[in-house]
Amino acid sequence: MIHEKFGIFLDFETDSVKAEADNPLHARVEQAVKRAEEVLVLLSGYGEGGKQIIANTDPEKQEENWTKLCGLMLTLAQSKQASDDLNSFVPEIVGQIWSGLNQGGSRKSMTQIIQEHMFLMLQLGKILDIVMRFDEQKRRSFSISNDISYAKRQVQIRQKNKTGAVQDKYKEAVNIQTLERLSMFYINATPSLSNTISITRSSTNNPDVTAQQLELIVVFCKICKKIL
Repeated sequence: MIHEKFGIFLDFETDSVKAEADNPLHARVEQAVKRAEEVLVLLSGYGEGGKQIIANTDPEKQEENWTKLCGLMLTLAQSKQASDDLNSFVPEIVGQIWSGLNQGGSRKSMTQIIQEHMFLMLQLGKILDIVMRFDEQKRRSFSISNDISYAKRQVQIRQKNKTGAVQDKYKEAVNIQTLERLSMFYINATPSLSNTISITRSSTNNPDVTAQQLELIVVFCKICKKIL
């Protein structure tokens, strides 16, 4: 373990630590983080969601309200996808940080490993930060589960009555299969973080993952805790 005397500090606001141009993972993670930040802004504007839409029974507003509801479902679908994309990087990031452990026949220290992969350490921290911010926004938007259920009912009614086709930009988000997946995801109190834990647990259950790799995750958490 890293003793407190090492005083490792991760500056999550610095621009001095750059991605390596010849490392494909660096570029992919950076792109996913930027995309997630953009989607998080959309989710933060979810507000009361479909509360007013569901309450408005004016027949003349039916199609307008349907379009608004489709927009909300698209936001939820994009948020889930961004969360899934970020979490998919966690095992790969940990694996790459740990690579080269025994280069040259001598075991590197945990301090050396972290310093050599500072960009990925910072990106891992940003991923966890965004994940928790996603879940915080989800908790503030109390109507999400109800909105999804209402959207599912509306899709079924419209399919039965053969009315109100879904606009092309909403088709991937507003269909029964996608809405079912959204329902299962958002029913969790902390959907994004739960996904992180599930993916990390699956990767660490792999027999090829050593105890030292698990130690890296623990050390990273201790560093962040000390910074806070």
